Amino acid sequence: MIVEVSRTFGDIESKRKDLGGLKGVIVPTPEITTFPITANLDYALLACDGVFDVLTNEEINEIIWETVDYYKSNRKGTNAKPEEYLGMCLNDCVNNILKRSLIQNSEDNVTIILVAFRRFLD
Repeated sequence: MIVEVSRTFGDIESKRKDLGGLKGVIVPTPEITTFPITANLDYALLACDGVFDVLTNEEINEIIWETVDYYKSNRKGTNAKPEEYLGMCLNDCVNNILKRSLIQNSEDNVTIILVAFRRFLD
């Protein structure tokens, strides 16, 4: 499957005919989807195509929960405050997804935002 950029804020070469692009093919207008945030929602992850080109939603979810389980089983004996420990866990969730994307030879930007809606480590 070939995935092409459909929205962009840059890429002037793709937009201007005199530079080899096609006017109107790539637009900056975002595609917006809304969904309710409910009590059972654990997290939301926003990532660019460099991540989703090489990892499935299921693989990403598995990486997150494996990281959370590691932190849950190793939190005893740490001097970190609960909010610091949670921050370290979320940081490692993101880093583990990024590393796996690169190991899987992603050839695109790998950017992630992870938003936690509840405390994973409680």
